[in-house]
Amino acid sequence: MAALVSSVSFDRAAAFYDQTRALPPHIADQVAQLALRAMPPNARVLEIGVGTGRIARPLLERGTQVVGVDLSRAMMARLRATHPLAPLVQGDAMYLPFADNTFDAVIAVHVLHLVGDWRLALREARRVMRAPGVLLFGHNVNLNAPSRQLRAAFNRARGQASDRWLEVEETLAPTLRAEGAHMTTFETDSWITHTTPRAELEALRQRLWSSTWALSDAELTCIVGELEAWAVQQFGSLDAPLEDVHRFRWWCFAFV
Repeated sequence: MAALVSSVSFDRAAAFYDQTRALPPHIADQVAQLALRAMPPNARVLEIGVGTGRIARPLLERGTQVVGVDLSRAMMARLRATHPLAPLVQGDAMYLPFADNTFDAVIAVHVLHLVGDWRLALREARRVMRAPGVLLFGHNVNLNAPSRQLRAAFNRARGQASDRWLEVEETLAPTLRAEGAHMTTFETDSWITHTTPRAELEALRQRLWSSTWALSDAELTCIVGELEAWAVQQFGSLDAPLEDVHRFRWWCFAFV
């Protein structure tokens, strides 16, 4: 698949991001604890795509030295409102505005698939990380969830064979292992969310997901209309209760 021309800014999502992507408080705590387990003691940490601080906030509240970088000033303003002293920098993952060997750990959650050239971002992460250090990449694990099935159908309808994240995921571990990284994974407990096909389709109509942003209004309306028929056939009704089971997984790549 060809690389995106540029990375994706989430300025337009700042107002609703925390409502649509929030982790349950006990899961957010586990995410922070597992990340700290993988890092060197007293690590200086860079989070690429810090956004509203969904991942950074629990780390900051534990006294971790976290520097955040993001394309979106609007997203970071949300984090600044609760953590006014947090060091935040506007910048692109492909061209990190930091000197070589600055951080002990670099973390990125749900980011690489939004970067224009994720391999360049990976090289930048390695450049700013001193050795020994660790790269941590996080994402939700819910591939068989009903809502994931609906979003996969959406991708097919818009002519995309698979999620870009899955394409990145298939290549990420082999790439870093070949560069000498030792890989471990950590997962949180599971949690459950409930939704309906109607609610998921409405989220698409409202463009709550970045995969909708490049579509025209006419294209989006047409695709959502097709998906309504698909969802009725798949789930029996647009109001069928859907239960998604999630876990959060850290992929940790340690370099010595």
